[in-house]
Amino acid sequence: MLTIISIIAFLLILGLIIMVHEVGHFLFAKRVGILCHEFALGMGPVVYKKRKGETTYSIRAVPFGGFVSMAGEGVGEYIRIGQEIGLNLKEGLIEEIILANAKKAEIKGIIHEFNLYGQEDGHLFITLKTDEELVTYECLANASYIFSQKDPVQISPYQRCFESKSKTNRFLAIVMGPVMNFVLAFLLFMIYTLFVGVPNLDSTRIARVSDLSGNHNIIFRNDEIRNVEGNKVNTWQDFTDVMQTITTQTHINMQIYRNGELKDLVLNNIIFINSVGLGSTYRNSNQAELGHAFGRAQQAGVRAGMIVTAIEYIDNGILVNIPIDNFTTLAEEFQTFDIMTVTLIMADGQRFIVETFGDQVLNNQDIRKIDSRVGVTPSYQFSLTATLTSGFRGIGDTAMQIFRTLGLVFGRNQQVTVGDLSGPVGIFMMIRNSVSQGFWHTLRFTAFLSVNVGIINLLPIPALDGGRLVFLGVEAATGKKPNKDFENLLHMLVFFVLIGFMIYVTLRDIGRFF
Repeated sequence: MLTIISIIAFLLILGLIIMVHEVGHFLFAKRVGILCHEFALGMGPVVYKKRKGETTYSIRAVPFGGFVSMAGEGVGEYIRIGQEIGLNLKEGLIEEIILANAKKAEIKGIIHEFNLYGQEDGHLFITLKTDEELVTYECLANASYIFSQKDPVQISPYQRCFESKSKTNRFLAIVMGPVMNFVLAFLLFMIYTLFVGVPNLDSTRIARVSDLSGNHNIIFRNDEIRNVEGNKVNTWQDFTDVMQTITTQTHINMQIYRNGELKDLVLNNIIFINSVGLGSTYRNSNQAELGHAFGRAQQAGVRAGMIVTAIEYIDNGILVNIPIDNFTTLAEEFQTFDIMTVTLIMADGQRFIVETFGDQVLNNQDIRKIDSRVGVTPSYQFSLTATLTSGFRGIGDTAMQIFRTLGLVFGRNQQVTVGDLSGPVGIFMMIRNSVSQGFWHTLRFTAFLSVNVGIINLLPIPALDGGRLVFLGVEAATGKKPNKDFENLLHMLVFFVLIGFMIYVTLRDIGRFF
């Protein structure tokens, strides 16, 4: 059931983010008079389409991506000199240009000359050679090419093309897609904070206990934490600070206040080795059984349920073999590593080679090398100030995380490569994880993903919005428009490169998660 719900959520979330992005482009383009041939959600073969006015609205088979086809963005013309075509007229002016005998035509002939762009004087015409004579026909500005009865495409005269608009309007038509992603994220962050609230860090009252921690039958909602491992706790921040000092213990002693009484409890402490992607389980503390496998461990094939019995690594040219009796021993060993290639040896004899993320990468992403959780969350409270500012803070925090990640991927640090980025399968798995945690987690992740889409589209890469802004910037700096055919061809070529990269990352994701 979780998988089915996750698939539905995946399609809805991507559909919403893509639609909002393309609506930003579309509405502003229409507002300044740019002809939009097609508004598409998804990529690949058309699943559904409907023409309304001068635009075809379509849904395509691959639910990742989308586009608004603006006049002037295509490469080349649909007709050429010497080609045989048909014409249908309206009050003496060309209304339909018939190609490949797609429809009955009033007039047929060979193209001798034509101008359907009209940049100089707005004059649109086609001259046909019929019965050894040349006849020139004036053309309506909204005339259409007819490829089939169901697929008319309106011609793109200069005044309706993207390049005919001012630099300001072209800039806005490009940038409004990402802007709408930021607007969506802003609203979702605000809605999340409005209904969920903010953590009450002045209290130690527990609002929720995770089933995955194994503590849901030991500690309960509304219990108040008073002491952890001999440390007095007055606020949730106190509790967090203490927990960060006992990250390698599989059990912790805690005193709580419940129904007027103090109670001493022993809680399971789930340990996470974030540098490589291993997590303990509450079910078996006498062995290093894995309750979680993620990150590079998961990429290497490690799975939850495996039991680590030893690790091996090279230290100053010497092979070191460390027996592992329990997860605490495993965590303590990894605590000492910076960048290290380690072989995990399992109880069944399997061996997995993994490379840890070093301190530089972990610090860059604000991730602790070893972390632990008992599975409790604080109570939440309403805050008007936090609600009003949550949109800005959410976008700002997400943007900083993205820029730090891009800095690692494209910087001098060799630990993180493009292979560590997630494609559609990776995004599905993240959405699946959010869905398992409930509606509000999914809503917040949708906001996070929308900011990602907005920022990635602004990168100065051809085929993306940022690449188009680069060409616009060159025009503004030089006072001369770049060659339109070259620009369109470059966008198209890089688009295919990006599709190839997406396929590569998707295949890596499949190997990583399945």
